[in-house]
Amino acid sequence: MESDRFPLCVSPDHVMGLLGYLSGLGGVADADAFNKASGVDLDLLPHALVAAEMLGLVTSDSGYIMLTKLGKRLGDESARHARRALGDMLAGVEPFKSLVRLLKERRVLRRDDVIGILRDNRYGEGEEEVARGFRCLLAWLLYAHLAEYDPDEDVIRLPRERRAK
Repeated sequence: MESDRFPLCVSPDHVMGLLGYLSGLGGVADADAFNKASGVDLDLLPHALVAAEMLGLVTSDSGYIMLTKLGKRLGDESARHARRALGDMLAGVEPFKSLVRLLKERRVLRRDDVIGILRDNRYGEGEEEVARGFRCLLAWLLYAHLAEYDPDEDVIRLPRERRAK
C-alpha cells in the first residue's frame, strides 16, 4: 500500500477506529475478513490503511493487516495521550511537517499560507479541491492538537502547549 501523499480526507476517527477494531481482532487480520467484519466503506478502507501505514501504526503484507508496536501502544493510550502521540507522528509526515515547521516559525498562519503548503504537496489544483483539502487538514490539526483555529480571523495558531517546544 505505497503512496507518497498522506490521505488527508480520511478522518482521524477512521484511523483510530481502524486501530481499535484491529486490536479487538488480536492485532492481525486478513484484509478481506477485516473489511467484511468491520463494515467499513470499501472506498474508505484503503485510504485509512495508507494513513495508518504512513504513521507507522500498521503494516500490511500478503493480504494481512497487522498492528505495529506503535499502533498497539497508541491504541492503549488514553484519548488525550493518544491525540498528542498522533500529533507527534503527523509532524513527521507531509504536509503536516511543512505546516508545523512554518507554524513554529511564525506562530500564526493565514489560510493562504496553508493553501500554499497544500499546493506545494500536490493536494488539489481547483479551488473546491483545495478548500476540501484545507478542511480535511484542519480536522487532523485540531484532533491532534497541532494547531488552534480562529474562524473569525481565518487563521491557524500554534497551540499554547506546543509553543515552548
